[in-house]
Amino acid sequence: AELALAGVVDEAGQLCTGTKPFNVFARIASAKLEQPGMEEENECLHSKWQSRFMIAKNLPEADAHWESSDTKWLGRASMAQRHRFLILKDLTWSWFNVLVFGMRDRAQLAQAIELLESMREAALGWAHANPPWSENVGLFMHVYGHSSVNSLHLHIVDLNVTGPSFEELAYKNLPLDDALAVLKAEAMVDPFHNEKAVTMHTIVSSDGNIECQTALSAEREYG
Repeated sequence: AELALAGVVDEAGQLCTGTKPFNVFARIASAKLEQPGMEEENECLHSKWQSRFMIAKNLPEADAHWESSDTKWLGRASMAQRHRFLILKDLTWSWFNVLVFGMRDRAQLAQAIELLESMREAALGWAHANPPWSENVGLFMHVYGHSSVNSLHLHIVDLNVTGPSFEELAYKNLPLDDALAVLKAEAMVDPFHNEKAVTMHTIVSSDGNIECQTALSAEREYG
């Protein structure tokens, strides 16, 4: 209801691709917005992923100011000299953000696990095929409430060349592997016999490093 009231989702349950609100990744995924110069980069995405995903980039000025500590750009500039996004072509609302993965039913939970594993493989494969990207690649998601765009996107960041905005946005950066760990923990719970609460605590250190701790509470049996 919240997304529909905000005009993010249409009556068919798809993310809106108009201009009000302007959902940049939904527009790119629907081919209503083209990013010049990205054709070659998308060709580096393995052919088996090209029907599901796309590579997108930040605004040119955001990329240009990746090293800037100016308050105008801090948190707005790209997080590294090499920073791209892997976006999903499926605009069904239930995939708009990792926060809602598995909320529909257990079938979607299994699909969500497969999706994140596929996104990881696609993103790392793309980076490997694109020198001068290093092998030290970070994959991050921004959970709804911290995300600036309401369409699924995975941040692909070369951790060897991060800038000030990477530290500035550290509190938003949920590592893909940690999101995947939570979903897999949920999948282990048998909803017909017991209930376990999956909790995740994120700790951000003073140097910007993120540690996520996942735990299952004691189960409650149903008679």
